[in-house]
Amino acid sequence: MTTLTFPLSRIEGHAQVVIELRGNEVASAHFQATEVRGFQHFVKGVPAAEMPVLTPRICGVCSTAHHVAAVRALESAYGTTADRRTAACRL
Repeated sequence: MTTLTFPLSRIEGHAQVVIELRGNEVASAHFQATEVRGFQHFVKGVPAAEMPVLTPRICGVCSTAHHVAAVRALESAYGTTADRRTAACRL
């Protein structure tokens, strides 16, 4: 049996596709990704207001989404809402 492994560098953490071949037929194909990357441990003790700066570094593909989610989480945690001008710029 032949095993082909393709690392995926555009996925946060470590991911890969593993395909097992028997002759010319695919015996199995699996997507494997590391679920726990430990980022939550790096930010322990960091002031909440700094999270919108740190969370975009989780992923090089969707950094804007992480930034916006962190800002919205802070707004929710502090019970605040965006002012009129800020709300007009939201995604």
